[in-house]
Amino acid sequence: IPFIFLTARGSARDVTDGKRLGVDDYLIKPFQPEDFLITIQNKLQRTAELRAVGQESLDDARRMLIQMISHELRTPLTYITGGFALLADELEKPSDTTGEHVQATLSLIQNGTQRLNRLAEQMILYVQIISGHVAEQVRILSECWELEYLVNDAVSLHTALQRERGVTFEYFLPEDDVIAIQGVKDLLLTAFSEVIRNAIQYSPEESQIDLIISRDERYGVFSVIDRGKGIAPEDQATIWDVLIQSQRERSEQQGTGMGLPIVKGIITAHGGDVYLYSVPNEGTEVTLQLPLAATSQC
Repeated sequence: IPFIFLTARGSARDVTDGKRLGVDDYLIKPFQPEDFLITIQNKLQRTAELRAVGQESLDDARRMLIQMISHELRTPLTYITGGFALLADELEKPSDTTGEHVQATLSLIQNGTQRLNRLAEQMILYVQIISGHVAEQVRILSECWELEYLVNDAVSLHTALQRERGVTFEYFLPEDDVIAIQGVKDLLLTAFSEVIRNAIQYSPEESQIDLIISRDERYGVFSVIDRGKGIAPEDQATIWDVLIQSQRERSEQQGTGMGLPIVKGIITAHGGDVYLYSVPNEGTEVTLQLPLAATSQC
């Protein structure tokens, strides 16, 4: 609702103070009734325009959500239903290759269930982020953790994918310096794991990924550098927005567009920040900053 200030106090300082309080307009007495009506009409029109823009953005987000869910549900469900159909046919008419076919079909079904599970977990976590539940968890459950320990744990979650892609990790660690941060372990592991997973997923096979742990006066810093396709400049501005996929994700038909927004939500809930630097056809660097834990807390 627009707020118009009607007053006889018309000095420059009075006007400035009024605007600082958040008024939409400032009318000084005496004024003409026509001026008052025009001011009201203009403010109401502007409010309606802003509301329309907001509704349009909400409608766009809903459409994108429906499209994303439709696509992400359809693909793994196809794996599962198609896999069961193939399995039924194979068991009904067994042959010398039945064992191999059954194993391949079970892998197909497993792939579909894993994708469904990941989609469900991401959607639940994102709802918890935007509802403030994650911030409340951070406030209540935070503990002191060594940054290097958390990074090693996150890396260990992707041993199979790392082996499949043939990538290697190169660690860059501070000498004789233990960097401790404050946070909720499971949430931090989720954020670190997502960034590492993306780096493995989009890196060329047999390539190297750099894992860099450092600090400044206020933050513990974790950076992941891959040598993949990179992200187009036009995508980088919105890469942290939910349901926005980069060109590399779209081209490879991977990702829901929720991974990096979840990373950002978790890190900012911990009082930290996120940064991305990418050069197409050269690689991407993602940096997570988290406040250092006070010595007395560890």
